[in-house]
Amino acid sequence: MNKKTYNTPLPCHQLTDQIIAAFYRVLRTIGRRRGVPAGAFRDRLAAVLRAEGLWVETEKIIPMREKGQNLTNLRVDLVVEELVVVELKNVEHLTQKHLDKGTLYLDYGGYPAGLILNYGSEEPLPKRIAVPARYHKEPKPCPGS
Repeated sequence: MNKKTYNTPLPCHQLTDQIIAAFYRVLRTIGRRRGVPAGAFRDRLAAVLRAEGLWVETEKIIPMREKGQNLTNLRVDLVVEELVVVELKNVEHLTQKHLDKGTLYLDYGGYPAGLILNYGSEEPLPKRIAVPARYHKEPKPCPGS
């Protein structure tokens, strides 16, 4: 990811910046160990965000519906302030599949912004999820946008 893309303000950038800062604080506490269970990292990050006064849902279910039929349910690690999807990964390298799945969460959940936070890599850089070209569920507007 190039720095120009990363530094470009995206939807809900103030909230995503706050989430990223909390992610790094949790990393300093728990560390970058590949053996740390995703649930433990998720719960710690949720606690830090809640301590900052944010509304956080864990393991949020997003129905994947097409033409009125439920195809399956997607489960996202965190949803913050009903605006930002946060998917946690504990892998050496993120793949396009991880990024595509994040976009799917935005698409079917109607969320305007999302992050993939990988705490398993040597250099844990957050990735902002690409906004889908079209949405199945209209996204909520971000405050101040």
